[in-house]
Amino acid sequence: MYAYEGIGLIMPVRDVAKYPETYWKVVYAVILTVLLTYICFGQFCVFAWGADMTTPLITDQLPDGLISYSIKLLFSINLIFSYPL
Repeated sequence: MYAYEGIGLIMPVRDVAKYPETYWKVVYAVILTVLLTYICFGQFCVFAWGADMTTPLITDQLPDGLISYSIKLLFSINLIFSYPL
């Protein structure tokens, strides 16, 4: 799911699979499972907090101060450096 190019991960794993003829069924099942998990989690959040929620949940609960800003900054840096991966 997280391999955006098939050459990078999907194809080499298929080549070394024990049963390569059923490999694509497993890939599709994993993608569908992850997709359904994301959809169910998103719908759960909408049902729990409402559709008009505009503030982020995690950063909204942090107290004001240096620690709060440090956590937000470190989280932003984490997001930036995770894109090349």
